[in-house]
Amino acid sequence: MIRSLGDESEDLPRPLRLHVFVGRRGRYLCTLLPNLERAQDGPDAFREAHREPKMQRARARAVRLIVSSLFLFFLAAWGHADSQEVYRLPELPVSAYRLPTSLGSATGFTETLSALAVEDRHATTLGNLLDGLTGLRVSHYGPFGALETVQSFGLNSGHTALFLDGVPLNSPQNGLADLSLQSGLELERVELASGGLSALYGSDAAGAVILLTSRPLCGTSVGVAGEAGSFGSYGLRLSAEAVGSLGGLGLSAERLVAQNDYPYRYPRFGNRPVPPEIQRVEHVRQNADADRVLWSLRWSPPRSWGAWSLRLNGGSREIGVPGAATGAPPAPDAPGARQFDQEAALSMSGRQAVGAVEIRPSGYLRRLRMRYRDPRIGVDSEHRLFGGAFRTELRIPTPTGALLVGEELERWSVESTELSPSDRTRVALFVLLRSELVRRGFRLVVEPALRWDRSSDFGAAWSPRVGLSWGLSSLGGFLQASRSFKAPSFNDLYWRPGGNPLLRPERAIVLEGGFRWTVRGLQGEAAFRRVRLHDQIRWLPDATGTWWASNLDRAEVSGWLLRLEWRSGRFGAVLRGARLRAVQRSGPFAGRLAPFAPNWTASGELSGSWGRFRLFLMGRATGEMPIRPDGRETLGGYFVLDAGARLPWENGAFSGTVQLTVRNLFDREYEVVPQYPMPGRSWELTLSGRWEKTPSSSTEKGEDPHGSSES
Repeated sequence: MIRSLGDESEDLPRPLRLHVFVGRRGRYLCTLLPNLERAQDGPDAFREAHREPKMQRARARAVRLIVSSLFLFFLAAWGHADSQEVYRLPELPVSAYRLPTSLGSATGFTETLSALAVEDRHATTLGNLLDGLTGLRVSHYGPFGALETVQSFGLNSGHTALFLDGVPLNSPQNGLADLSLQSGLELERVELASGGLSALYGSDAAGAVILLTSRPLCGTSVGVAGEAGSFGSYGLRLSAEAVGSLGGLGLSAERLVAQNDYPYRYPRFGNRPVPPEIQRVEHVRQNADADRVLWSLRWSPPRSWGAWSLRLNGGSREIGVPGAATGAPPAPDAPGARQFDQEAALSMSGRQAVGAVEIRPSGYLRRLRMRYRDPRIGVDSEHRLFGGAFRTELRIPTPTGALLVGEELERWSVESTELSPSDRTRVALFVLLRSELVRRGFRLVVEPALRWDRSSDFGAAWSPRVGLSWGLSSLGGFLQASRSFKAPSFNDLYWRPGGNPLLRPERAIVLEGGFRWTVRGLQGEAAFRRVRLHDQIRWLPDATGTWWASNLDRAEVSGWLLRLEWRSGRFGAVLRGARLRAVQRSGPFAGRLAPFAPNWTASGELSGSWGRFRLFLMGRATGEMPIRPDGRETLGGYFVLDAGARLPWENGAFSGTVQLTVRNLFDREYEVVPQYPMPGRSWELTLSGRWEKTPSSSTEKGEDPHGSSES
């Protein structure tokens, strides 16, 4: 017997009904069901709908095993530490907040990846490098070559700003950064700063800011690396560096090719409807091949000329676009869709001291080209973008810290077969004051900031921010409140038809507070964050079926972030987790969960060295997430484990490495994006060699002998 509480015709704010099931033995069971029709079918339908699949139970056991192992690992580290040691917050330098600071005094949740951690991940794309960082979710539309975007804390990808050596990677056409266009193999450092940082970086920084720093030029050397792997992948990388009286010069080039004809089956997780006749049938992904070429040229003058650097880099990519996997057989002899991308960027940065004031000019020019062809539907579109920016900062010391003032000028133009010809000019002024007070071991940092942006196509935007951090020995905390914005993209403004030149910027109010600590070799950081979004841009159809962009939506995201890290000599472990709730606050589905925001994410890493041999393990888990605004369909969670082993060798001036990386070690069937299945177990074998001239004493100390400057 089923008793339903409440009138069936009642318009509830959420698609939930409370049902009471009376079993044969008189036991009562109360539950909240998202689907009323299933409940009305009776107790048997209820039990069937909530029966946990076998693979889902196995995934849950694997996650519990990883978490338990990491907890025991941290507990063992705690027990082996010296009880007489004095613990202090980490002093690792951080540059994500513009003015120099340390990780222990940062005014927001911050995470870094060192050169060793970057090398362990062996990421051929930025998506593989960033996947698993606290609060981040990388949307993979397939293996190498396919589109990759990154979300932060449940916000869409347009609210995460990425910078490579000071050059923004987000495209002004759609506001996104395609992570598969860049390699993560030549990076030395990654910084992730969460929270609303538009006061420091302008648009797209409401969710997070990610800074990527390339390896510095450290001497005269020549390197070569070859790679081969699953699904017809192979690649070659060449590099050369020279340091002399005219400074340092570095050249690198790489090519990576993959066929990506991998088999797959549709996962059984979540309630997304999949036809039973194709659910467990093995398919082969077709027209998913990729061919990417990257190159880079860097020059750093000698230090006597000043601290300057010049970089010219670019690349091209050709990929097949298989589209969504619906289970329908491909049309015979029909050519698939293809996409062609080209990119080139010229950037410079430097610093010059004038008395006590430090002047930091920087700028870049960037050219993008994308062409998409699909003969099956008669589409042949091309987009060309050209733009650049120039930025000047003045860093003025104060009795308690430093003052930063600056300006930024940016201009972009677009020519496209799908957009009206247009351009954008933006001017920004900003100021940041950092004050630090230290009394009897207690440290207090106050960071107020204000930025004004004026754009030719959407008007002005003010972005204030106030950040606080405090610390006493091994315990500290931080608090920040800010207002950020996201500029409408060229697609939102000028797409034909549907673009709306009257769009306003998306606004976000961000509140964040947390603690960090260091006890017996264990470093931890935990934070609670709430983001309120206003004037979200949404595309909706009109009566004629034409889609139009407008500022309609409001949403709210809240939750917590956690990171635990332990390092001791050649061994280390990291545990990350995020729990969030993204709710729609406007429209017909107000009060329901926002789509494409998983309710939780977690990752763990274990690494260790035995002699020269090094082993690395990383597991990533993601909870269930809705994929429709009405919440009727969800995409199930997944757990994936990657493993890597590396063995370096050295013989005089020659050195090299043999590295094996296995992804999806347990051969899981999963999807990160609906109807875009990911491959099963795959491997990559890399052989690299390097000849290096004996470094000078300055290089041995870790200094930059040619005077390169930070981004």
